[in-house]
Amino acid sequence: MQHQSLTERAPVLRRIMAAWVYDYIICLWLATAILFGVRLVTGLTASSLMHVQLLTFVIYVFRDTLTGKSCSIGKLLTGIRIINTKGSSPPVIWQNALRNLVLLGPYFAFQIVTTLWQTTHSTPIDMCAPLHFFKIGCIASTSILLVLEYYLMLKNDGRRLADKLASTKVILADKSTNSSSAT
Repeated sequence: MQHQSLTERAPVLRRIMAAWVYDYIICLWLATAILFGVRLVTGLTASSLMHVQLLTFVIYVFRDTLTGKSCSIGKLLTGIRIINTKGSSPPVIWQNALRNLVLLGPYFAFQIVTTLWQTTHSTPIDMCAPLHFFKIGCIASTSILLVLEYYLMLKNDGRRLADKLASTKVILADKSTNSSSAT
């Protein structure tokens, strides 16, 4: 087996599978399971969609720290991991959070604001002009960010805007370095 260098970038399809297919589904499942467990233990019935969305957001933002190996569960399953570009060490928690906030911040902001609106107002969302413009802004910014992020993943070194801001890079995980990266 050939040794992989720390600069070998992860294939785009693996990154997409890790982030969107595995990680989002796992984060949503974890949030739902946690809230269901809280409801069973406490007897509270107030666990609404807003709570699931908020907890999913928090888990998703910190998903790359859940395994302790500088990668999310999806990255672990697809054989990729994140490194700090300043020394090839695992990124610190704020770098992981920043990477995930850049892309999904506008989407989750929209989800949380609209859910809060629905729980506090009797006026339908479509009838509130400021909320409608906020929704359009969130959808537009998320769409633009998605296009930009995937364009950058296909370019030169494969680093997204979020990777550049957080000084990180997603690489293929070498089996010998992936097991020791939790230190």
